[in-house]
Amino acid sequence: MLIAGTRIEAGKDVILLIGAANRDPRKYADPGRFDIFRPDLDTAKAYSAGANHTAFGLGRHFCVGAMLSKAEVEIGVGLLLDSMGDVKYQEGFAPRESGVWTRGLDELLLDFNPRTPSQPID
Repeated sequence: MLIAGTRIEAGKDVILLIGAANRDPRKYADPGRFDIFRPDLDTAKAYSAGANHTAFGLGRHFCVGAMLSKAEVEIGVGLLLDSMGDVKYQEGFAPRESGVWTRGLDELLLDFNPRTPSQPID
């Protein structure tokens, strides 16, 4: 059987789900594009029950670990970016998401000049 261009062999398990969180084109511009600076998300409310995305749930189902996740990402990414000068995607690279239960990048190809500990941060 062929489903969306993928051949499924007889006897194999198939998991069906609706993977549409934050992908409604009526609400999000170009919802399939990976963009950490997406202008249609309110970052001031991103880690609160008032968020306009479903990554951490809403209301009483809001993820209790969301604030810890936010702190971990801010610290980890901040340290990483501070050590990278002139960071940019490698020429010709386009981010591609994959995954069933959680989505993430298959790879992230970057070019940058490492900073030495004595170099100032711009």
